[in-house]
Amino acid sequence: MVLVKCNACGYVMEKKNLRDYCPACGMPKAVFKDYKPLIEKNRSDYLENHIHPILAHLPVAGSIILFSLLAFDYLYPDFYAIIVANTAEFFITLMPFFIIIAGIFGLIDGKIRFRKLRTILLTAKIVTASSMLIISIILFYSSGADNPVINILLSFLLLVCSAILGKIGGKINCAVRL
Repeated sequence: MVLVKCNACGYVMEKKNLRDYCPACGMPKAVFKDYKPLIEKNRSDYLENHIHPILAHLPVAGSIILFSLLAFDYLYPDFYAIIVANTAEFFITLMPFFIIIAGIFGLIDGKIRFRKLRTILLTAKIVTASSMLIISIILFYSSGADNPVINILLSFLLLVCSAILGKIGGKINCAVRL
């Protein structure tokens, strides 16, 4: 399999599938150059499945939904209160597990991509994800208390952690390509 890479955007594809322009950025075919992968086949095969990015989005989506449910329930307490509260409790209960699963696959992904976990960006991701896990456990134990403002604040902190993880992930997203 012969690969080519768009010098404008970095998109990598099989040469036989290249048409008149880059399918990612629209630049002409002339900007493509032959490309040789920088990583071994077994590492590439794992990364191409995108297991960690898929699982990492579970706690991110969960934190967005959870914050929205808690804020909505606070602002409109009589609007389907039982359904909203039960759904929020469901996410509060699952959030630590979402974070643990995403974290495990994040560690595997980091080890496969970078061969070590002690880089500056990976350390920042590990610390942020650990903070997110601690916040989610605190939220789990405080959710029975009758203080919705605390729950909203904790779910907002989960959102902040999600945003930080996304920003760090964006910085290292292009570190390894096909």
